[in-house]
Amino acid sequence: MTFEWLASGQTPQTCWVSTVENATGLPNVQYTRPARATEVAGGDLVMLSLQRALVAYSVPQRRVAWRFAWQPLAEVMADGDVYSYPIRQDGASPLALDEAAGLAYLGAGDRVLYALDLATGRPRWSWRSTQTFESVVAGGGRVFVSTEDYRQVGLDGASGQLAWQLQFRRLSSPQTGVFEDVMVRPDQNGGIWGINATTGKVLWLTYLPRRQAIVNFFDDMPYDPATGRVFISDDAGYLYALQLRTGVLAWEADVASRQSIQRVGHVAAARGRVIAVSSVNIVVEAAGVSARAFNASTGEVLWEQSGLGGSCGPGGMQALPQRDVVLMGLLAAWGGESAPIQYVATDDATGANLWSLPMGGRICSSPPQYLPGSDLLMFTTLSVDRTALELTFLPSVLGATCPQRPDAGAGPGALPTPPAPPLAPPAPPLPPQEHTGPDYCWRAQLSQLPLADPATDGERVYAQDNRGMAIAADVRTGAVAWKSAACGSDSIWPGSPLVWGGVVYMICATSRVLALNATTGRLLWRTRAICQEPTVKPGRTCTGYGSYGHPALSPGLGLVYFGGPDRSYYAFNSTTGEEVWNYYEGNGMVTYSSGVGLHEGLLYAMMNTNSEDAMKLLALNATDGTLVWSRPAGGGARDNGVLEFVNGTLAVGTSDGQLRLYSVGLDGGDVIWSMPVTNVPIYGVERDGDTLFFGDDGGWVRAVSISNTSVLWEVSTMDLPELEGVPIPFNEIEPRPVYSQGRLYVTCRAGLLVMDAATGAVLWAELSQRSLASPLVIERPEGAQAVIGQYLDKLVSISPNCNPTGRGENTLSFAASTAQLRVSLGLNGVSAKALRADTKAQAALAAAVDRVAVGSGVRVEVEAVSSSGGESSSSSSAGAVVVRLRVEVQGSSSRRVADVVAALEASVLEDRSASGGGGSKVHLSPMQSALVVSAGASGRQVLASARVRVLVVRAATF
Repeated sequence: MTFEWLASGQTPQTCWVSTVENATGLPNVQYTRPARATEVAGGDLVMLSLQRALVAYSVPQRRVAWRFAWQPLAEVMADGDVYSYPIRQDGASPLALDEAAGLAYLGAGDRVLYALDLATGRPRWSWRSTQTFESVVAGGGRVFVSTEDYRQVGLDGASGQLAWQLQFRRLSSPQTGVFEDVMVRPDQNGGIWGINATTGKVLWLTYLPRRQAIVNFFDDMPYDPATGRVFISDDAGYLYALQLRTGVLAWEADVASRQSIQRVGHVAAARGRVIAVSSVNIVVEAAGVSARAFNASTGEVLWEQSGLGGSCGPGGMQALPQRDVVLMGLLAAWGGESAPIQYVATDDATGANLWSLPMGGRICSSPPQYLPGSDLLMFTTLSVDRTALELTFLPSVLGATCPQRPDAGAGPGALPTPPAPPLAPPAPPLPPQEHTGPDYCWRAQLSQLPLADPATDGERVYAQDNRGMAIAADVRTGAVAWKSAACGSDSIWPGSPLVWGGVVYMICATSRVLALNATTGRLLWRTRAICQEPTVKPGRTCTGYGSYGHPALSPGLGLVYFGGPDRSYYAFNSTTGEEVWNYYEGNGMVTYSSGVGLHEGLLYAMMNTNSEDAMKLLALNATDGTLVWSRPAGGGARDNGVLEFVNGTLAVGTSDGQLRLYSVGLDGGDVIWSMPVTNVPIYGVERDGDTLFFGDDGGWVRAVSISNTSVLWEVSTMDLPELEGVPIPFNEIEPRPVYSQGRLYVTCRAGLLVMDAATGAVLWAELSQRSLASPLVIERPEGAQAVIGQYLDKLVSISPNCNPTGRGENTLSFAASTAQLRVSLGLNGVSAKALRADTKAQAALAAAVDRVAVGSGVRVEVEAVSSSGGESSSSSSAGAVVVRLRVEVQGSSSRRVADVVAALEASVLEDRSASGGGGSKVHLSPMQSALVVSAGASGRQVLASARVRVLVVRAATF
């Protein structure tokens, strides 16, 4: 599709184009960001942050002034492979400038923050992080970094000395900002924090109305100094204006909620206006993106353009108040092999297009820059063949002349080019660490995004992430036995590993299938890349999602089976890796989400149509791959986890909310039982005898009786008191739940929920971070060990021996000496109606909370009593009463406020051992003990059977 209007208007003169980096400096680059322009060092200097270098380009000299390079953080792994750890998820190394100090602050890919002299590129100081940088911003003589371990750090800009640091519970958005001594830190679960940039004390916390994630990769947070407002967008497609000093929401606007990609593509602010561009799915929305300008004070729409083509990526827009224009990079057409782009200049007051500059098949790489010293505009793009980084310069005003070339005397020696620092050799493997914590309580470090289910052979736990790292950790201590980089690096969904007979089998994000020695991690064999040219089979097309199903293995046949991302099923010799057979259904079906299962000589698999609204259940001969039968049906089948065969049947959940039982065997494939349950997708089904357990896209967990075709119990996880204050807008449950010895282990956006399989009651929860793969459950005498892949880069083992983390650690201090906290106390065994009518019982509850708050100067009041499951279920084992209290910490230091928060949160964490199973001794938590004392002293019968379920603390005011 082509957008003719983009070619309208005048075309500005191009002054020159410089190639500043060739393919050797652009490994795996899609976008080169960020770019910054400054007038230091005798004229316009443009800073370009690459994946492995920072390049400074001198505009007056039309050449690179200096180049600072680093070596990515690397580790030698099994087989001697050198693994380079990835940088931020979008491939950018954050960059901030302090022009007054003459410094550039670079969060480099080697996890070092460098302060570089803008004139020479020489380091002034450096600060090392243990994790990747999410953002780097500077202001007021300080530089502020957020890292992937949820830390926010303030450093002195001149020396690098630590000024303050805070530990948060959720990952920062890559886009942060600092304005007028206030640092604004959105997190990826919907909260926005205002922090005093000098002291590090929290000024305010605001949750956006929809509690959506905030994951913005724009280079700069928009700010309007005239109104004192910052502008932030969420993953629901809304734009929000917040008061910088207070965090109060001034207005909101719907930019992209009705589009298939509910995300704001770009936001910029200038001259009392805010301009927002939507995102677009070019397959679904042929009309293209839209742009709107809003009044920064009121949110009133000033002008709107629609049908603009496609967004140009992170380099798509820049507001230039110096010239009263907005520059937008847009795709002018799509549907062919290339997507030509144009830059369009739009009047920021009226929305009228002033001019456009066609750029052919290049890729927008960084936001356009205005260069005040030379009065030029600069566009940064990747070349058509993707091998070079190009800078295009043109006058900022139509009809203006280009500057003259520099004098011949200003040659290569005119500007100093410091030598790049010596590249350190790859780091040796990390030495084994002595285990000091309780048994079966540990964390192991992965690279990024552990999206595959872990596996075990009883001695080690095996996992892989979607950045090409596989790991084996001791099942008791978590000590890393080995790491492997045999997969190679990629970013699509990997399959779950299978371990058998001392060998680990897996399909990688690179679409290679491989086998590793389970003891050493050494590569035994590796196939071709199924979906990487030139090894794709002729006529096949590949999907972009990898292969996140589960494999199967036949020891008798010596074959291991996988569903491949090229719409095929494969059998490989488990000893040699030789391809034995391949079944191909055609390009109209996809197999990437299909686990395979082996039963009585047949291999079973589920395929989806490309639109995922229909499926096929296949039975293949496990020996030669010939089709035994194929059964099409409505409703797509998402990843159903490990396929389980019970009494000659296979349970399947569908994308249209149905449960089905299929017969298996040579004459199988018939639907022998079905039940519509919901109208949203069911991703995975777990079975125990007559009961099916499953979660769905709406956040419900259900148990269904097959024989009675009825729901035994259902729980809306969003209504659970355990999720009070967890900033997630919805809790879709994609991984298959795991049943073990009367318990159901459910991983979801909120984290891990462990439920009573008979009632749905939550026994305990680990909500410090989301988990996007099914858990591994290992039963032990003292209670079950659960191993989960935890966002963003951890493999975590939890057992009843562990000191529970609950919702994660924090080390926040507050700017005010008096704070109001909101406490939500979840109780079982209480009637909400009776408690609501009994003010003395409410007073006893408040006294119990006051008792655990530690010390004097705390005032507690009950504000409301409600039931999370409706009045009829308030006293059932699965239901809960939620009591909301206001806790005021008076006349105290900020440290005192933090101590009260910590005491309240810790007051319920010790209660997990009460549900440890195996006859473990029951220990009352401090909150439960305080409730028993208060209930006894007050003599209130309504609290006689009250059981503390959860306690959540949230800040109200600071």
